[in-house]
Amino acid sequence: MALTVYPDRLRRDIAAAVNNAAVGGKVNAAFNLVRQRFPVGSTIQLLRRVTATGTDVVVFSVTTDSPLTVSGGTLYLPMPYGTATTFVAADIDTGFWTFKLGFVGEFIRGTVTKTGGAGPFFLTGDLDTTLGFSIGSVAMTVPASIDQSSAPAPTPVPAPAPAPAPAGATTTWLQAAQTDMRKNPASYTGDYAQSYAVNDARLRLRNETNYSSQSEKASLAMGRFGTSQAFTTTNPDFVLELQSWYTRSHGDIPIWPEIISWDQLFQSEEGNGDGATGYIGNTRVLLFNKQIWIKKFSTGQWHRIAKSDYSDGEVWRPNFQEYGGNKPVANGGNFDFRSETAGVSVRTNPAIGSDRYWVPHTYFGKTTVDPRDVSAVCSTGCTSLILHDSNRADDRDASRFLYAIGADWYPPRGEDGKYTAYFYGIGTPRHKYVRAKWPAFQYHVMHTETWANITASYPNIDS
Repeated sequence: MALTVYPDRLRRDIAAAVNNAAVGGKVNAAFNLVRQRFPVGSTIQLLRRVTATGTDVVVFSVTTDSPLTVSGGTLYLPMPYGTATTFVAADIDTGFWTFKLGFVGEFIRGTVTKTGGAGPFFLTGDLDTTLGFSIGSVAMTVPASIDQSSAPAPTPVPAPAPAPAPAGATTTWLQAAQTDMRKNPASYTGDYAQSYAVNDARLRLRNETNYSSQSEKASLAMGRFGTSQAFTTTNPDFVLELQSWYTRSHGDIPIWPEIISWDQLFQSEEGNGDGATGYIGNTRVLLFNKQIWIKKFSTGQWHRIAKSDYSDGEVWRPNFQEYGGNKPVANGGNFDFRSETAGVSVRTNPAIGSDRYWVPHTYFGKTTVDPRDVSAVCSTGCTSLILHDSNRADDRDASRFLYAIGADWYPPRGEDGKYTAYFYGIGTPRHKYVRAKWPAFQYHVMHTETWANITASYPNIDS
């Protein structure tokens, strides 16, 4: 299997076990740690990803009755196991398959391959619930070279880490949270309107129809206010972002009961769509580890309300007034979207050139909340540069994609099931260049707090 490990703390613990073990014992050290973290009672799942939609279907799920075993540099999943809690018929010669081992918020997942293979392994035939189903020996292996060096060993799975950054750039989540939304109050003089952080570059063609503050800086609109207060001066951003264009009747809606996270990827004005020297349009942006958090008045604490590596969406022209649909390029549409083992990846369409282009705009995590109990909102995720085609030149250093993740309040639905108002948005952080190359990554954060408040209290995203 090509493995994905979640969360970050599990990746770090595996890395530490490998690095601290003696030569010849590193593989077993890693696997023994995994064995401890996935005891009896863990779940084993076989999932089929539907290529056309990028969605996963759990075909087979069981709970372990015996512990994992380590032998000969190989980790074996327990056989036998308990009674299947999920077993559905499936057309197994389409899509591809992944295997997931999980226990209390941690999991290891990867593509299924034949012994010694390099996957994905496309099965043939069909699963039939009336005939039963059995799994033979399932093993996880890592390169034997890990045990052949006294140097600090690599982790036995891809282990993303914050990207090396130039002086002044952010590396930790908190640093990203501070600087993605606000300027450092110690380094600028100005009023509230001038406190918002500035993009790494201007968004190409964002203002082709009319001006948007997104083109150059972070901003809040409704902010933390999922109530009619958003459309009054109680909201410090009402005059700055809403007053001149909102629909008056929408300001009378008392409760906006849902939160959803969204993101978007633009081309930079730098290079006018052609990036820097050496860019050939062979770079994609991997999106993963998306989370939505709210801070409650009732508890004074941050609470996670959604988390996922997967999202789907649509495309718009840069002015966000021309809709391009949600059909992927692979199926003849405009949405350059692809499912990956660690999440999903996107590009603008086209990925290079000075023509007008389609902006990928993905969503996840729509959740119902009581906005009267929300004192702050945070939407966060990770990005990393990967190659579109591994057989072509690596042009990632020359790409110039600008990314941001934000969130919206959604209004209530009417009797016809449709939403009753425009989605004005909670806020948008500054758009940053995606520089990190997988397995390195970088954080992106939108929140409704001041610099001081987010520094004093922030979500534990690794919990």
